[in-house]
Amino acid sequence: MVRVLRKVLGLGSASLCCACMSWTAYCDRTSTGLGELLVWGGGTGDCFGGGTTAVKLPRNVKDLPLVRDAAIGCAVGAAIDASGGVYAISRRKDSDTMYAAEAEKLTKIKARATSVAVAPSDEVLVTTNRGYLMSISKDSNSDSDDWGAATTLEGEHSRSTIVDVTCGTGHCVAISSIGEAFAWGRNECGQLGHGTKSDKAVEFPKRMRFPKHVEVEKASCGDQHTAIVDKSGKLWTCGSDEWCQAGHTEEPWLLSGRRCSLPA
Repeated sequence: MVRVLRKVLGLGSASLCCACMSWTAYCDRTSTGLGELLVWGGGTGDCFGGGTTAVKLPRNVKDLPLVRDAAIGCAVGAAIDASGGVYAISRRKDSDTMYAAEAEKLTKIKARATSVAVAPSDEVLVTTNRGYLMSISKDSNSDSDDWGAATTLEGEHSRSTIVDVTCGTGHCVAISSIGEAFAWGRNECGQLGHGTKSDKAVEFPKRMRFPKHVEVEKASCGDQHTAIVDKSGKLWTCGSDEWCQAGHTEEPWLLSGRRCSLPA
């Protein structure tokens, strides 16, 4: 997909390409670390993008400046601009048969955001320049569709400096500056890496279980499993391995992080 976009659209080197459900966002960042965000897709009859109703091409997000980070969820997206400002990305009707994405700056956050994710509940999650993990959601006390003020998430991560956050279909992972990983959300397959599995979701971030020497660099959340890359480049997974998605065949559930054997 990235190679096709670069060829068809004349884009430079890609730095971000992400998809959720049936819509996709693509950011082509330059050497400045900033780039234009394009979106397309979204389902029959309510697609983002330009072009005909049969073919939807990537299209700019209205009122969004160049961004340094972006993420999309099932119903909303989010992005961070050059100064750390946070934008929510939602859908607006462009015509009877076409939709476009538009951005709204979330001015109630009193910190500079450094990374962004969209939680399964369509909350916008951000890490800040001071290492906090914060959540922004629609204001439940308002009759309008306004976003509320940012709140700091509490949990086992609270004494750590959080530098990154990512989300999957039903769970999220936050990473600290010293390589700790904290997970919360659905855990019916052990995808949180806490050493247990349960039909009851975990409400607050809790540290994932890895051998003591493992320092987490990056995380990616699927539907029923989680993949982790440590600072030495090794791959670890936890959660369901029913379809071999966790890279192991010995058992259907991995309740804590286990290293994957990769081809040499």
